[in-house]
Formats: sequence, C-alpha cells, structure tokens
Amino acid sequence: MGAQGRERGAQGGKSGVEGRGKKRKEKRMKGILKEELIGLDTEVLEAKNKSLRGLKGRIIDETKFTLKVETAGKVKTILKEQVTLKLPYKGRKLAVEGKLLIGRPYERLKR
Repeated sequence: MGAQGRERGAQGGKSGVEGRGKKRKEKRMKGILKEELIGLDTEVLEAKNKSLRGLKGRIIDETKFTLKVETAGKVKTILKEQVTLKLPYKGRKLAVEGKLLIGRPYERLKR
C-alpha cells in the first residue's frame, strides 16, 4: 500500500479491504435470516427485559413475533422485536437483531 493509502486509512477513509468485510457480513446476515431457527442454540445479548439478558438455550418453537427457548428445563417466550440474539451460522456466532427475524419462517425466505 502506498503512502496515500496509509494516509487515507489513518484519516478514517474506507479501504477496499474494509468494504469487502462489510459486504461479507451483510451476506452472512441475509443468510442467517433465511435459516431455520428451531433447534439452534442461542444466547440473548441485549433485551428490553433485563431478566432475559444472558439467557442461553435452544430454540424450540417460533411464531411471527416470538421465539420459545428451552433453558434449564424451562421454556421462556421471547419477543423478537425486543432482543439481540447470538446465533450460530456456518461455524460462526452472529449477533442478530430480533426485529430482523420478525415474520413467519416461510415469509422470511421471500425477503
């Protein structure tokens, strides 16, 4: 990389490498939105209901607006709109805003 490229990076400009990383992240995000969620292990990273933060378990059911997560023998119902979840996708863990998951599974495939 020449001096101009280093200067641009130091000034906060986007390099080609940063742009490619962002596109890959967007592609992964679109991919996870089309996946079946039932059976995936998840963790609640952020939630309006503070008692749900840090909740870990397996998704056992999904409706248009909720997910049911089994954890320690109990089933918790989580509103998609109010949480950010950590979900596995192709060997990685992605943070996904629940509001992106709103909709029935077959409706998300059409987006």
